[in-house]
Amino acid sequence: MRLLQQRFPGLPLFSLRTLPWSSVAHGHVINLLLENERGNFGIIDHDCYVFDRSIFSQLTPAADECVLSLFGEESRRVAFTFPLTYPLYFNTGVLQPLMRRYGVDARLYRQTPAAATDCLLRIGLGPTRFWKHYHNFRDTLHVLFAVALAEGLKIRFLVSRQDLPALHVGGTSIGTHHAKELSALYIHLRFLELLGDPVLTRRYAFLTAPLRSSAQALALLDPHDPARETFAMVDQTLQTLRAALADPPP
Repeated sequence: MRLLQQRFPGLPLFSLRTLPWSSVAHGHVINLLLENERGNFGIIDHDCYVFDRSIFSQLTPAADECVLSLFGEESRRVAFTFPLTYPLYFNTGVLQPLMRRYGVDARLYRQTPAAATDCLLRIGLGPTRFWKHYHNFRDTLHVLFAVALAEGLKIRFLVSRQDLPALHVGGTSIGTHHAKELSALYIHLRFLELLGDPVLTRRYAFLTAPLRSSAQALALLDPHDPARETFAMVDQTLQTLRAALADPPP
């Protein structure tokens, strides 16, 4: 946080209080923002990189749009593409009344709230039918978005002319460094080497110890490890990030 304050002195920062060695669920953080934000706002995952700056000029929702999204996933259960949370922009003016009326919010639901059951049925989501076919629960924001759709609101996906407008790395928060694959440690080191910041290098050295460089990790990696197939995308991402760091936005 000290480093962020030095580099971005105009960026507002705040800490969420947690119990030791714990974190706050994603949905609860979004709730905090939805319930208290007086205007529209957006979120972006820490491991998502938006390269096309024109994306940010599209963040003006229409009166009947509840959310704007860049990434979507096509459901196998119903004919619908649902938004993914990597970057999202919320129309709080239409979502806050629905949250109060139905008593629902952005959290992950293991059981569908009774007040929202009819809304979900109206858009094809029965008791055991979920947007994500590999889940048996309502993922973060799914109940709130389902209620919004049932009430006639829309979800708009942002567009770009670039081949790679954004990239979500994914999986960076799953598991501890003790259980990370060697390929994941290699990627971690590549990102640290991209920044070349001695403060960050010292701060996160424990995550890859005793490895000290990506070249060392790569030399130890099995030549037939299927994870190597992703390294071309890693190279492309880092190259694009390097160019973005050299040309910061005004």
